[in-house]
Amino acid sequence: MVWRGGRRRLWGIPLIVALAAPAGAVATEAGTVDITWTAPADCPTASDLDASIRALLGRAPRLSDGRNLDVKARAEQKRDRAWTATIETRLGTTAGSRTLAAESCRAAADATALIVALMIDPRAVAQHVAAAPTPPVPAAGAARATSVPTPPRDAFTSGAPARPPRSALVTGLSLGPTIAVDAGTLPRLAYGAGARVGLRFGASVLELGVLASSQARATISATAPPAGGSFRFRSASLSACPATRRRRFELGACIAVELTQVNGAGFGVSMSFENDARWLALGGGALARLRLGSRFAIPLRIDLMAPLARPIFYLRLPDADREVYRPARVVMRGSLALDVVF
Repeated sequence: MVWRGGRRRLWGIPLIVALAAPAGAVATEAGTVDITWTAPADCPTASDLDASIRALLGRAPRLSDGRNLDVKARAEQKRDRAWTATIETRLGTTAGSRTLAAESCRAAADATALIVALMIDPRAVAQHVAAAPTPPVPAAGAARATSVPTPPRDAFTSGAPARPPRSALVTGLSLGPTIAVDAGTLPRLAYGAGARVGLRFGASVLELGVLASSQARATISATAPPAGGSFRFRSASLSACPATRRRRFELGACIAVELTQVNGAGFGVSMSFENDARWLALGGGALARLRLGSRFAIPLRIDLMAPLARPIFYLRLPDADREVYRPARVVMRGSLALDVVF
């Protein structure tokens, strides 16, 4: 991006009319107004800013009390496409700084012009704006004139970031770690950790995730010594999550298909064997994503999954084969992640 800065020195020249001034009268030297404006190449220039200040004052910028005003202002576009105007001022010995949010670079320049004009002569600004003629109402059948939009009031008074303009969906990539709590896949509540990678379309995402669980044990009742099985699961899922943006949050819903594999091993018997089972599950849930700037986000998902098969895990005992556990009809899972957005 090419940046262009302009520096204009504005001054007022006191008009001394010797014949009209009373004897002994002394003219007060007007103070100078020094403005440095820095903005991208497609923004208003320093000359445009000067013209806006003159239009608000109705005259050349100058300070009648002899003090000097130094202004350094710049307009910048953030990663979320919002604009900010940073204005640093020094009036005499008093320094100040403020940052304003704007919807465009033109709005940032207009906000800067208004602040500078008010610092020079607020009464002149009020009088000049109040005296501005009202556009005539067009006659019937006449072509309607297109009004020039004024900068939004929020650009001058609000410190909150302005909502970025609507644009076409931008495809990006997100990836990061995941932690989860699962109820129903194993005989007891299980915790898991994994990773996810997603293709983003605006606030929506198409996501591939993998998860591995902690161990959960199930014991067959009335066995001595206790006999049962230890189980873990691994899963891979594909999710589609359409969402909409609400300030710093992205809210939506997900539909998902998941391949789950459970590995089990018996305990409490003379000979222990390991076995595994696989099945598909379908489901979906709710999504809430908190954005932390333009590069990071914390998504929270609550999903309900329905296994398409529910295999039964048995343990072979001397008297008979005994059931150890079977996956639930509906599995509930909550997951929390940290996404890095590219």
